[in-house]
Amino acid sequence: MFTRFRTSLRYKISAQMLLLSLFPLTIVGAMVFIILTNQLGDFSKRLGQAENTLRDDVVGANLAGIADALSAETDAYLLERIKDVRRWAESPSIIEAVRHAGQAALARGLADADRPTIEAALDAQADAGFSPFFLAPDEAGQQALTDAIGFLFREQEKSRGTFIEIIVTERSGINALVTRPVTTRVHRDAPWWRDASSHGVAGIGIVDAHPDAPDSRVVLGIALPVLDPDTKAVLGVIRGTFDLSEVQLLVSRRAALIPGGNAQVFTRDGALLADTASQHDPAVLFNPAFTPQVVPQILESGISPGFLTRTDEATSTPLITGYSHTAGSDFYDERAGLSGFEGVGWSVMVSQPEETALQVLTPLLQARQTLERQLHIIRTLILGVASLTAAAGLLIALLLARGIANPLVHLSRTAERVRAGDYRTQVAVTSQDEIGLLQDTFNSMVRGLEERERMRDLFGRAVSPEVADLFVSGQLKLGGEIRHVSVLFTDIRGFTTLSEPLPPEQVIAFINEFLDEMHKAIQGVGGVVHKLGGDSIMALFGAPAADAAHPQTALRAAIHMRARLAALNARRRERGETPLRIGIGINTGPVIAGGVGSEDRLEYTVLGDTVNVAARLESLTKEFPDYDILISEATLRALPDPDRLALTDLGSVKVKGKTEPVHVFAVLNYHE
Repeated sequence: MFTRFRTSLRYKISAQMLLLSLFPLTIVGAMVFIILTNQLGDFSKRLGQAENTLRDDVVGANLAGIADALSAETDAYLLERIKDVRRWAESPSIIEAVRHAGQAALARGLADADRPTIEAALDAQADAGFSPFFLAPDEAGQQALTDAIGFLFREQEKSRGTFIEIIVTERSGINALVTRPVTTRVHRDAPWWRDASSHGVAGIGIVDAHPDAPDSRVVLGIALPVLDPDTKAVLGVIRGTFDLSEVQLLVSRRAALIPGGNAQVFTRDGALLADTASQHDPAVLFNPAFTPQVVPQILESGISPGFLTRTDEATSTPLITGYSHTAGSDFYDERAGLSGFEGVGWSVMVSQPEETALQVLTPLLQARQTLERQLHIIRTLILGVASLTAAAGLLIALLLARGIANPLVHLSRTAERVRAGDYRTQVAVTSQDEIGLLQDTFNSMVRGLEERERMRDLFGRAVSPEVADLFVSGQLKLGGEIRHVSVLFTDIRGFTTLSEPLPPEQVIAFINEFLDEMHKAIQGVGGVVHKLGGDSIMALFGAPAADAAHPQTALRAAIHMRARLAALNARRRERGETPLRIGIGINTGPVIAGGVGSEDRLEYTVLGDTVNVAARLESLTKEFPDYDILISEATLRALPDPDRLALTDLGSVKVKGKTEPVHVFAVLNYHE
């Protein structure tokens, strides 16, 4: 009985009511009733307000902030592309080519001719051996055209495929040069051409985002005037069309940090150009059937950033959605040398299921329900008090109010501090009854909110996109853990000899081409490119994401790398370039894997003898030039199906850093 009295608020109140019944004073019971119900009712109301405020301030504001950050990143990316096109427009080779094209148009009577006349003249060029896609210059302009085309192709190569098409027109809108075949050769009536050519240096034209044939990549076109450097007269227009996959990648990386989250980007017309839920499926993008009904409301909203609640039309799931709009002239004009440019007018929308978003508030909701039940019990008990004596009844009422109301008042004030953003505050647990349970539950809720804030800060500093999902799911252990993995090292044989006679830009070009092929081979089988070192690659299999078949995966990656290298060398031979040779080393075993770095910068890495042996095996390929893939006995033993390998046993080999020799095998083939 004493234990129940000590741990149950119900028993405490019942005992005190029994004492009150000995002194029949109705007025005292009424006073107690008023004091307690007002205090508990006010606290219940405050908890409800705190729930709504936390829903808005923590969840809604967080999603709105992510959407706003995505909008800012998108604007920064578009600004860089505008600067690229501006730099091309100011290139002397482009200016000279456009000037000669304008002179040729005047000399041939095409500057003021109608479209059919111009089209016929361009078609006639093909009979004379010139391209029909742009105006052939006179003899004096041939060199200028050659220099300009060379400049644009070099710039296009530097962009690594970002710019897929560049068109330059002379002052009357006729193509002066293009980087790929086009269907339209006269642009004087196109809105983008008129916008770019009609406002001097501040002019800009936009070709709205659209799918580009044949692979339906989402692209955007930016057009700027080509000006005479002396008179500032408009000589022509240059338009660059670039791939928006980088914007889609930014959106995907942000969405990966939100449990159950989805991020989308819409044009000013409501067309969907990025959607992480479908992984930017071309069948979904620009399809009106997949545009949420709330999009027009967001596009018309004058608030940015903002948030709202809605229901997913397809699944009827309640969602919390944060949104933001891309910037206008206040961002672009000064930075890009424009005037009155209102931007692309895109909107970013980041959504999360309400149930997932509000998991941290579950203790608070349960605490509120418990309090409402206790309030009902207290009302029932106090209404039974009929007669009390004034002195004893008043004393007991004051004690009761002080013992129950004071902790609740303190809890209410603490809830106000949490509502204001102080997630480090805690309340003292003053008893073991329901009030103490409420205090402990409130503390757990606040710790959950503080942990959520800490995770947001941690994701803001994390540097590895491959590890982001593991942070969210809780699979990654900071400080390191033992993992069983396969490690692959590779580099180019004779790289110094190959690169020494080449200019730096050619060295970078062939390294990038090589690394791109190897990256596709490794990523294509599920491996992770962990580090790049000039012409070398370190890849992991089995970390950070677990892979029970990591030895087979590493071997498949090596075989694919060999095949891609063969295809790359075929292209190099066609270009008259020296074929590349590589060495690959694979080892399997335990490593220490985890996050290392400082409080401001974290990096996922692996350490241990397994890594060192893999690197040494790669170096051994120089001593065995007839073999390009070497594996350790540890890797061979880890394979469940070694019979699928065609091997040459190279015996035990002494490697640097190991006291014992390593048994090495050369892989001739692996039958997947």
